[in-house]
Amino acid sequence: MRRIALSPMQRSHIHQQATERLQLMACLDFSGLTLIEPVLHELHRLIGFDTGVYFHPDASGNLDAYIEPSVAREWMYRYFDPQMMALEPEVVRYSSHDFAAAVRHERGVLVMEQLISVSRDEFIRSDFYNAVARPSELQDFLSLVLRTPQGAGVGSLKLCRKPGAPRFAPEDLAMLTRLEPWQARILQPGEMD
Repeated sequence: MRRIALSPMQRSHIHQQATERLQLMACLDFSGLTLIEPVLHELHRLIGFDTGVYFHPDASGNLDAYIEPSVAREWMYRYFDPQMMALEPEVVRYSSHDFAAAVRHERGVLVMEQLISVSRDEFIRSDFYNAVARPSELQDFLSLVLRTPQGAGVGSLKLCRKPGAPRFAPEDLAMLTRLEPWQARILQPGEMD
């Protein structure tokens, strides 16, 4: 995650442009997974994070994932390994593998401590973390389950930071919260999917 020193006015202008582009994407005649890359591009301009991951049900209802090019993409196959799937419930409240449970229980932007069922220290020492997240260079997370206006689950967006990066700040959560309706509309499967 590269941070460039910007004046408050420059930062405000960049944030305004990125927000406007997300709002415009929500007005397009097509939507869905084809727009995940431009959505993540704009989110990078608004919230500093290293890797974006988007979990979503595929056409058959099975879990699928889009992962930005990164070390995480190289290691994420482990997340789908049955052994790792068995370890995850020991440390995580609602697995992305059980998307229906995440849709039922996760509301709003959640920070890592709200996603895990053990202390942060226990999580970082867990077999699950050491087999999946550590090699993927992921240590801090924001999560947002996106829903249609009717409440149906669209997907689950994860913004991740590497070890040593600053923790997500309240303004990061506030920004992601403000953008939730547009993101849900943009990524809702449409006719082009």
